[in-house]
Amino acid sequence: MLLSASSYLQVDDRVRLGEANTTTNVAGLASPGVQVGSAVVAYSNVYGGGDVWLRSQARVEGFVRSAGAIKKQDATVRVFGQELAGVDVPVRIVSWSLEFPRSLTPLSTIGPNASLALGSRRRWDIKFLARLRRPRMQRATFPVVGGSAIGLSSAPATLS
Repeated sequence: MLLSASSYLQVDDRVRLGEANTTTNVAGLASPGVQVGSAVVAYSNVYGGGDVWLRSQARVEGFVRSAGAIKKQDATVRVFGQELAGVDVPVRIVSWSLEFPRSLTPLSTIGPNASLALGSRRRWDIKFLARLRRPRMQRATFPVVGGSAIGLSSAPATLS
């Protein structure tokens, strides 16, 4: 399931849901149902517990199954699977338990001679939520693998 709502679900204009050559599910499981915005590309099946509204230029690669009506804004709407209106839309509730750690683990400190491997990331956005322990330090630069550096100042750090 990609998106699910226990009541009304609205997908905004020009959103892409899912990835090409895969199909996932989008569901608004109660009345009034689901609205798929204009120029949305949905690699998804759409389930509506009420009506399903498909706005102009919406493209649904899967099927649309609705307990109510399927309403297309105009002729530019495309549904590539079946359109099933007025049918049962089963509700399945999945739940799980999660136990959070009872104690906090301190974060590692990066020293002035630390090296960081960038891996597949081309950009890092590093934000600091604590104060520097040396209030006199105005700016520091840490070299990283690949010829880049992480700069620290009173503003959030960025990879340059």
